[in-house]
Amino acid sequence: MVEHEDITPNDLNDWLQEKKRKEQQKTRSEKWKAELQEKLPKMLKSQEREHDWSSEESLPNSEGRQKVDILGKARAQDHYVFIELEAERMTCVRNVIKAWMYVAEKTDSKPVLFIHVFSPSFNVSQKRRGREESIFVGERAQNDTSGKLTYRHIESDRWPTETEYATVIDSLVQKFVGFLAEYSRSSR
Repeated sequence: MVEHEDITPNDLNDWLQEKKRKEQQKTRSEKWKAELQEKLPKMLKSQEREHDWSSEESLPNSEGRQKVDILGKARAQDHYVFIELEAERMTCVRNVIKAWMYVAEKTDSKPVLFIHVFSPSFNVSQKRRGREESIFVGERAQNDTSGKLTYRHIESDRWPTETEYATVIDSLVQKFVGFLAEYSRSSR
């Protein structure tokens, strides 16, 4: 146990600075996810009309037990799009497993395009492993399900400023549209 007299003012200052940095990081991560989760479905609705888009939606036929950050239901009713926004959670691989289990266990499930978006938090060495595990498991899940699950990921390289969110969201929508076009071509 650390004795009170062993703590120097510098130790206390370092601890307070680290605590403040972590709070700012969390706030930034939460804002990133909230902004994207609110605005991406709206942008997708206006630019990609082959799907019905919604956020914080239960997985189809799951009785509300499992949710996805953004759900796209193909109007042709032949597949779903699951989008998960990873702000900073180290256990992000669980979202990949959720999609894999959904496709593998539901005999009547439609194919799924799973798009995993990682915040800049995952560029830091402690969190990089979570992203790497997710990508690894996503690729294995894709192979295991014989194409019924298609896994794609996007890595954000830096935090957007207040004025850059619209640009970031537009860029993500364009990437999603590209993934959807590729998915549509490959599933024919």
